[in-house]
Amino acid sequence: MKNSASIYSSFKRNLCAVFLLLVLGLNGCALQTGTITRAPASAFLFSGKTSGVVVVIDDSAPVTLGEGSKSVKLPTIPGKHRVRVTRQGDLIVDREVLIGDQQSFEIALP
Repeated sequence: MKNSASIYSSFKRNLCAVFLLLVLGLNGCALQTGTITRAPASAFLFSGKTSGVVVVIDDSAPVTLGEGSKSVKLPTIPGKHRVRVTRQGDLIVDREVLIGDQQSFEIALP
């Protein structure tokens, strides 16, 4: 029969071997972290009766929406914007909105 010192030494050696294998084996499973950045982008979505509609965002060049379209998406940058929509010269929407990054803001046209 082995004495208790021999059993303890064998147990200690096996425990160290298992621990070493675990450390080496799990070393490759490290968590990788980082930051994903995107270009700031947002959009206005105009839905409803878009025929004959002209949109002006922040005193930029007027944009005429397509004939017969049910919805039109206009890209913009995040921030505060003034949106004016006219149809046949009549102002139908005049609104200041705050739009966040990666968001779409829908404006329903009557």
